[in-house]
Amino acid sequence: MLEVTGMEQCRYSMEELAPVALGLARDFCGHEHSSVSYERAQALMEAVLYCVRELDVSGNNALVGGKLSPMDAYLSGRQVVIQKFERMQNAYGTLMMDFEDYGVECLCDTVKKGILAFIRSYDVKYAPQETLLTLDYPVLADLHRLSGIDAVSEYVDCICLEQRFLKRMGVPYVRGLLLSCGNEYESAMDNICSIVTQDLAAHFLLDKPLEQAGISEREYLEAARLLSEKTLEEAVRYLETFLKNLIRRQYGEDEALFAYLRCTMRDFAVRMLERV
Repeated sequence: MLEVTGMEQCRYSMEELAPVALGLARDFCGHEHSSVSYERAQALMEAVLYCVRELDVSGNNALVGGKLSPMDAYLSGRQVVIQKFERMQNAYGTLMMDFEDYGVECLCDTVKKGILAFIRSYDVKYAPQETLLTLDYPVLADLHRLSGIDAVSEYVDCICLEQRFLKRMGVPYVRGLLLSCGNEYESAMDNICSIVTQDLAAHFLLDKPLEQAGISEREYLEAARLLSEKTLEEAVRYLETFLKNLIRRQYGEDEALFAYLRCTMRDFAVRMLERV
């Protein structure tokens, strides 16, 4: 019996999906036979399951709610995967038109090399569940439960949000801020937007013009003292209001950008309150 995770969340049983995986195995072997290794059989069953799940979360009520055969559900789900892959490719192409890595090596390597390698190697038919890369540059969204095109598509969306935010800040400011964090910033594994938003929040708390770059340790202590007059949740709400107003002034009503960046304000509040 194959050991395939996630079967309990599937609308079909292993027995119902087995003929679909068997047909996929025949295709994989060129219809000469369907004998594959246990590992390959497990991977093909996971491919089928992945596509069926993609259909279930696609929001297509006509298909999700209908009584599709396992084969039809798989094929419809595979079409969802193909559409997600095509959308990700388009988003990536737009991203790369003016992508800036700010000298951060893991961001450069992940976006310019890793995602491009994924696009060239992704196997929609036989291995849609495989992510194929480690996504080393850390984004602010939790993607650890995602795999395959879901993980990479969400990751590209995160990078697009980051690039939109950072572009308005300007390359000199961002690079200068990163350099102030240490001479080894090029090889650091930190999220750039987290560093930038927390620097902006510190300037806001101190009523310090952004043109006066950098925050000294003494100034961080002063910012922490100002926040310490609030509870953690009050401090978080205060900083989130600042962030929302900043985004509204600079980017318009961009709820997606605010939703993506808001976690940095909690991180900053926690770090500041630990100083006092």
